[in-house]
Amino acid sequence: MKLAALITFLLSTTLMASAEGTEGPDVSGVTDVVIIGDAGSTILTTNGSEPFRASLSQRRSEWVSRVSWLWSDDDCPNESTLRVEGTTLRVTVASGAGQSCHVIFEANLPEGGSVSFDQPAAEVDMKGTYGKISLKSSASDFRFAGTAQGLSAVCDALKV
Repeated sequence: MKLAALITFLLSTTLMASAEGTEGPDVSGVTDVVIIGDAGSTILTTNGSEPFRASLSQRRSEWVSRVSWLWSDDDCPNESTLRVEGTTLRVTVASGAGQSCHVIFEANLPEGGSVSFDQPAAEVDMKGTYGKISLKSSASDFRFAGTAQGLSAVCDALKV
């Protein structure tokens, strides 16, 4: 019984302490988003009543790795990048070699922008009004509530 309590305590504290985030650049003028690189999750909205923002975070994705941080100083380093080039937001997802970290990109963007994904696996949750949405992936979980001018999906496996 004491062992079960200890395991529950360790798992709950590592869930709280294992996320690392990076606030992104000013995205108020962004009209296009390009997401490339490793597998990850994306949560996008176009809510004009909230501030426009973009951020990256990482969290441990397996229970063994959540506990291993107790004896390791490698707590899910964030190697992913957010960069604005003109009116394009470029997101490069990098989970790190040998890491059991899960990258999460979240943004609230102006309405009408186009979004392009090119990742081996993508979990996507989009709400709002967009231009063209392009999804290229081996496996994707795609949730969408809103409107888009066009949608293109090239995937080996797609869950909608």
